Amino acid sequence: MDAGTVVRPVTRVGSGTLYGLSDANTPPVSIMQPLKLHQLRQPPPLHQHRPNGSPVPVGDTLNVWRNAAAIGAVITVDMADSFDGFPYRWTNWNDWYSRIDKMIAAAKSAGVSNIDAWEPWNEPDWTWPSASGVSFNEGWVRTYQRIRQSEPNQAIMGPSHSRWDVNWMRSFLNNAKATNTVPQVVSWHELSG
Repeated sequence: MDAGTVVRPVTRVGSGTLYGLSDANTPPVSIMQPLKLHQLRQPPPLHQHRPNGSPVPVGDTLNVWRNAAAIGAVITVDMADSFDGFPYRWTNWNDWYSRIDKMIAAAKSAGVSNIDAWEPWNEPDWTWPSASGVSFNEGWVRTYQRIRQSEPNQAIMGPSHSRWDVNWMRSFLNNAKATNTVPQVVSWHELSG
C-alpha cells in the first residue's frame, strides 16, 4: 500500500457480488465478462443455507468456481453459511469442526483454485450463537486454528462485523494478536447507515 498516493490506477478491486452466482450456468459467463468482476462472496461447499427464502441452497462454491475463474474473479467463502437459516442455527462444536473440515476438503478435492479467503463467520455482533458457550473472540480462535490444520497458507478473513465499531474491533484484534490468530484480511460490513 502506498499511503503517499491519493489516486491509483483502476483495479476494480471493489467490483464484485454477494452470492451473485447461483449455479454453474446462472448467470452465464458471457453476461459476467463485461462487468469485470473481481471479488465474489459465495456460500461454502456442501452448504445448507437458503438465502432470501430460496427453497433450495444456491451458489455453492463447488458449483460456481469455474465460472468465477473464467472471468478472472476470486471467491471469498462464507463458512457460516454452511448452516441453514439466518441467523444461523448452531448445533455444537464437533459439528462445526466437521463442517470446516468437509468444506476445505471438498474444495481441495474439486480443485477449486480461486478461493481468495475463508471467512469463518458472518456478522458475529448479532449472529454469534450464545449456544456455542463461548464469546465470539474465543470462537474465532478455535475456528481459525481448525482452518489452519488443513489450510496452513490460505487467507482467513474476519471478523466481518455488521458495522464499524472501533472498540469491538480493537478488542477483537488485541485478542487475535495475543492468540496468533490475526486475520490476513480484516473486514467489516456497513449495514448501520
